[in-house]
Amino acid sequence: MANRIPLVVVPEDLAIKELPAVDNLDLGNSSIANTNTITLNSLTASKPVFTDGSKVLSSSGTLLIDQGGTGLSSYTAGDLPYFASGTAFSKLTVGNANTVLTSTGSAPQWSTNLNFAALVLSGNLTLNGGTANGVLYLNGSKVATSGSALVFDGTNLGLQVSQSLS
Repeated sequence: MANRIPLVVVPEDLAIKELPAVDNLDLGNSSIANTNTITLNSLTASKPVFTDGSKVLSSSGTLLIDQGGTGLSSYTAGDLPYFASGTAFSKLTVGNANTVLTSTGSAPQWSTNLNFAALVLSGNLTLNGGTANGVLYLNGSKVATSGSALVFDGTNLGLQVSQSLS
């Protein structure tokens, strides 16, 4: 390392300073290759590097929110991460078939029903099932449906009568 001055980063203010001649640069279990690359054997390859509570460099564990991570160590297909509190996201697992994502006011949840105090629709509303031109009504289970007894073609309201010829 002829004609080179060893530099160090001072942790308190992140300043780069010259290593005093009386100090030793201790790389511990690390090495400097002839390509000017520093290899730290205690770190995991292809992982983010951060400091732990003791300000020691680490590349294992779970990256917390304040370090740019989620704080979650694993995911399952369909998981939805969301922030509730603390240093890690919470996650909501995928819902069952025919459930919808709603909110409790503080967290997401899966629901089988949508409850609206007031619902305003504009445009066309298409219902699957029912009878074409049938009049919409609530059945005994309070489910919107249409039947074939009353029909409406947009202009005329009438009774659907089946006639038999003898």
